[in-house]
Amino acid sequence: MTNFKDIKLLVTDVDGVMTDGGMYFTSNGDEMKRFIAKDGVAINMCRDRGIESGIISHGHHAGIVETRASVLGITRVYVGKEPKIDVLSNWVDAMGINMNQVAYIGDDLNDIPVMQAVGVSACPSDGSKAVKRIADIVLETNGGHGCIREFVEEYLLK
Repeated sequence: MTNFKDIKLLVTDVDGVMTDGGMYFTSNGDEMKRFIAKDGVAINMCRDRGIESGIISHGHHAGIVETRASVLGITRVYVGKEPKIDVLSNWVDAMGINMNQVAYIGDDLNDIPVMQAVGVSACPSDGSKAVKRIADIVLETNGGHGCIREFVEEYLLK
């Protein structure tokens, strides 16, 4: 595991990390997601310390994720089906950093390749068993309930 002082980029999944992973739909069929303000504050805390943030999601509706990212000032955002590790590799190359300078919070099977490649990996307390087995840190907080804030305050910026 990398020294937290070396981290230059914090990347998170959306469903199950930034949200509780639930799928909410209006009667019109529009999707909704619930984000917690505490995690947004954590993103701002990182920015204030010179740590950039990014979002990589295999979700289906980019609009919600892009809106949340815009509100938080996150410019590195990907929603789609490309392998997450490929997306992150491109970002790392563009930033001129290496994978050891990345922290990643994920919760499910599609996050494992990224979590195995980065300097520090974490998962919410309700992450999948397979992810918990390989994560450097298993947080006490569930996804969508402030797990990013816990990671930032208790580990990354401590």
